[in-house]
Amino acid sequence: MDLHIDKYIVFDKNTSAVLPFSAVLVDPRSQQSIDAIFTEPIPLPVYVPPHTRCLLSTTEVLDVPEGAAGFVTLRSTFARLGFISPPTVADPGFRGQLTMELFNASNHKIHLQPNEKVWSVILVQLVPGYEDMYKGRYQVQKGLTLPKALEPIDPLPSRGAYRQDPKESISIPRTRADLPGGGLDVRR
Repeated sequence: MDLHIDKYIVFDKNTSAVLPFSAVLVDPRSQQSIDAIFTEPIPLPVYVPPHTRCLLSTTEVLDVPEGAAGFVTLRSTFARLGFISPPTVADPGFRGQLTMELFNASNHKIHLQPNEKVWSVILVQLVPGYEDMYKGRYQVQKGLTLPKALEPIDPLPSRGAYRQDPKESISIPRTRADLPGGGLDVRR
């Protein structure tokens, strides 16, 4: 399924004028430092300058069912023009518009306009028994949503200490036979 650009874009304030590095420090647990790195929303159409990062939202509202996940990928034409978009996973149970990142890695300005088909989402069936439904901070988001600060975390244990009580153990199947039910049946 194709995903289209909505009406607005925000740019990273630290554009190519400060390459290769910016002096701005961003703390993912501080909403103030996150908000400080983005411009106000700008209506499309725009030209994305070279070596510039931006955020856009999709016009579509995704509603990922239980037992499935969506992998969002950049369409080939936009990759060939010079855009890079980090792979994004829409978790089971996610509902809302997606906010996606684009980075213009080319040396040219690239034109973007509303309703442009930029990404595709590929829905996949998860292995039976996967029950984690999305309950994150972006559930039911509407429009362009800036990053939201992470919760504080416990500091790391002192040097030399190790975690004796892991939260969970993840077992990765090594062969199709190791998958619950023998895996997906794919026929040509």
